[in-house]
Amino acid sequence: MTVPVKNSEPLPEAEASDRPKVLIVDDEDFNLDLLAHILESAQFEPIRAKDGLEALQRLEEFGAFEAILLDWMMPNMDGMQLLRKLKEDARYCEIPVIMQTAAGSPQKVREAMDAGAHTYLVKPYAEEAIVNAVKEAQHYTKRKAQW
Repeated sequence: MTVPVKNSEPLPEAEASDRPKVLIVDDEDFNLDLLAHILESAQFEPIRAKDGLEALQRLEEFGAFEAILLDWMMPNMDGMQLLRKLKEDARYCEIPVIMQTAAGSPQKVREAMDAGAHTYLVKPYAEEAIVNAVKEAQHYTKRKAQW
């Protein structure tokens, strides 16, 4: 499968997409490319970050996201550190976080869910699992806004 490479820089306003934005956070370029391709095919706009620190920068730049796809094991600030920061921040605590990681032990799943993860996917996963998780998170966000 050939996966197109897309820069994570924001688009100029004239080119900004009206597609729902999803923040993808992973330190592996291949994973970022694959997730971006899957999300673009499902009519989402992926915004990339290579670790938790860069993810925080993207949140400041773009603000609203439908969901965050978050890897656990990354340098600088790992996925669990970022998840905890997000859930403590009133600006971001309502964004559904989908952990997508190779760490699949029951203890890791429980730790992430207890910290506030919306969904937990263990790599490798089917493309449909990513799309379905993001669409469900999108519906959750819309329902929550109606409350």
